[in-house]
Amino acid sequence: VGHPVIGQMVRYAKVIRLNKKMQEMLKTKVVADVISGIGNPLLKLMGKEQWYHKGYDVETGLNIKYTEEFDAFFDQESKHYAVCVVRDASYLNWRYSESPLYEMITLSLRKNGKLCGYLIYYHQTPDVVQIKDVFYENDDAARHLIGVLISKLRKQGVCTVSVGLLNLNPFIEILRFFGFSQRIDTSSVIVYPNPSFEYAGVVKDAKNWFMMVGDRDV
Repeated sequence: VGHPVIGQMVRYAKVIRLNKKMQEMLKTKVVADVISGIGNPLLKLMGKEQWYHKGYDVETGLNIKYTEEFDAFFDQESKHYAVCVVRDASYLNWRYSESPLYEMITLSLRKNGKLCGYLIYYHQTPDVVQIKDVFYENDDAARHLIGVLISKLRKQGVCTVSVGLLNLNPFIEILRFFGFSQRIDTSSVIVYPNPSFEYAGVVKDAKNWFMMVGDRDV
């Protein structure tokens, strides 16, 4: 219908334990577990997540009630982006805590009692975790969110962490820092602002957006 494609939703993923991949390759659980028992400690040793454990207080909760604290955090940090979904407490509760589709887990990062960032995810399977949303005050907070998440999930036996986001999202640099790699699946992002809208040009430029997969799927 002529609506402009402003970018692509891409998926990044990281293998944090070898068990599932080895079983798929070798078709034998016993041998796969032996190889994974050697490889998993090496993956952990090489992972940058071990650098990001201190300096913040971390809280994890299932289907939490988002409060006014998240309103204030969005007001504070949204100024960094020309276009993004209003991630206030009302939206987060509706979108994630009250979701009938998923059991959502929120990892909250604080320093001296002040919210510095959060990351929302769910277990697609016992082996696979999908990140739905993330919002943070700076790159250091973002690295701690991912570092803490990887360490936590590795202890739980999760094998793969995956996240979908707009191809120009600045969070991609954080993911690459931790060794996430882009997968082949993509989908187009289409927008149609009214031509008379004062900021139509801004909306149609993908570099102005902060978009995660949780902003667009159901």
